[in-house]
Amino acid sequence: MGSCGDAVWVLSPQAALLGGICLGVLMLSLWVARQHDFPGRDAFVVSHLGMGWWLLAAMLEVAAPTGSCKQIFAQAAWPGVMVVPTFWAAFLWQYANSSTERLSPGRLAVLMIMPVLAGIIAFTNAHHHLLYAAGTAPAHDSPHAPMIYDHGPVFWFFAIYLYVFLAFGLWSIARALVTVRGSARRHYLGFLVFTLINISANLGYILFGITVFGFDPTPFSFAITLGVFTWLIAGKGLFDLLPVANRLLIARLPDPVIVVDDAGRIVQANPAALALTGLTRLREGVPLAEWPGCGRELARHLDVEGAGDDDRLIAIGAPPRWFEMQVVDVAPGAERKRIRLGRMLYLRDVTRREQVAEAMRAALETSQARLSTITDLHEQLARQAVRDPLTQLYNRRHLDAYFEDAVAYARENATDFALALIDIDLFKAVNDKHGHLAGDDLLKAFAERLRLAGGARGKAFRIGGEEFLLALPGAAKPEAVALLADLRRRNASAMATRCGPISVTFSAGLVGLEADGEDLDTLLIRADRRLYAAKRAGRDRIVADDAGADVAPVAAAGRLSGRVA
Repeated sequence: MGSCGDAVWVLSPQAALLGGICLGVLMLSLWVARQHDFPGRDAFVVSHLGMGWWLLAAMLEVAAPTGSCKQIFAQAAWPGVMVVPTFWAAFLWQYANSSTERLSPGRLAVLMIMPVLAGIIAFTNAHHHLLYAAGTAPAHDSPHAPMIYDHGPVFWFFAIYLYVFLAFGLWSIARALVTVRGSARRHYLGFLVFTLINISANLGYILFGITVFGFDPTPFSFAITLGVFTWLIAGKGLFDLLPVANRLLIARLPDPVIVVDDAGRIVQANPAALALTGLTRLREGVPLAEWPGCGRELARHLDVEGAGDDDRLIAIGAPPRWFEMQVVDVAPGAERKRIRLGRMLYLRDVTRREQVAEAMRAALETSQARLSTITDLHEQLARQAVRDPLTQLYNRRHLDAYFEDAVAYARENATDFALALIDIDLFKAVNDKHGHLAGDDLLKAFAERLRLAGGARGKAFRIGGEEFLLALPGAAKPEAVALLADLRRRNASAMATRCGPISVTFSAGLVGLEADGEDLDTLLIRADRRLYAAKRAGRDRIVADDAGADVAPVAAAGRLSGRVA
């Protein structure tokens, strides 16, 4: 590197262009990272960063004054060279499968193994010449002459490795092309075409020596591809609206389906919807109100109803055809962080039902089957809304409604009702030692024990984190204490996780209806106070009144000792 510093560096127009492209790619990566989640976003951003590294090394190679300097920066580019196709293939797979799963540190580490190895081999090439052989030299004796690289065996190994990833990405997109229709199909076709262009640029360099500024043209083609797709994010909503909408369209809806963005412009329609207008192909970006035939009527009802209202009967055309229109918001993420990207209009044809009573019965049978499908979907959503997704226990939202019914039944039948607020002791230490995935396994195993402990009458809830609640209708406090004590004995055995068996204890605060309060908030406050009393008293115990008496920790043999508060 000393000789590189002593020689004269020249920022040629080619080097300046490379630097500008590099800066643009890095700025795009920062911009994309701040956008809403879309399938494969993390891998897409890492591809940007790898491309920035590659282009920076290319700029320095072009500007370098001597052949030895140029080779140093060519070697420095290899981590980026390996990152771009690797994470591009990962992005294509996630996008084709509509997977919004984040790129975890573990998966990132696995995907980075080969780029890191490539960097090590590249930086030590002078000792083994496995990447660039001894024949590597400038093309001529002129200053700043481009390099002609004599590729060693490791170069070809890395090339084969990268082409395996690119072939996997091509397979993912080809498979998606078979299953999608409409504008989404054209987007997937664009993915395929641009990926093939990148492969062609690389093969032209490897097999025929085609260069740009005396340099491998592959990063230029990838940079253009990344720029095009970033433009599609900003201008076309490619990675936001369409993947979510296409997943809804796949949900076996044979009637007319239209997807509009939040500004009311059409972005997708199935063949049955196009048949209503007489169009043979979709014209994207047209306002719904300007659609031939039915657009104005649909836009009017869309503005009146909004998403989530009951079906509205509308008439389209002359003579009229009758449809029940349902509007569904297209939005990613949890409801509490809901961001509407657009709306889906689902039109169920009920024309015959409205015209002739005899035909109505036939139409009703079909409608009932379709309604059953929609009802099943609604029921699934309702179940998901009151269930904790990890443990499948009921969540806090369901507790309010359940408590009202349980208390009404207890008073009507003069029975007892107890609530136990339960917290796994030192759960954070489990996460810190074994990782959050093992912690999730532990939560699921403990939830199953809690569900079994409640029996047929009881009902278990996950309140949040490692905190649970067990409702025991018909159980007086002594009976509830005995049940919790039995749970402590059985909980003394370790629970299986992906990191092996793990043992934990729990603390509990117990309250009873009327004895400790008659409304849910009061009972939860007292249960919480007793739970923290159990924690302060040393954990692994049950506190059932404000006096704070407790049960001593479970012995090694699993027998309960001490006394119960």
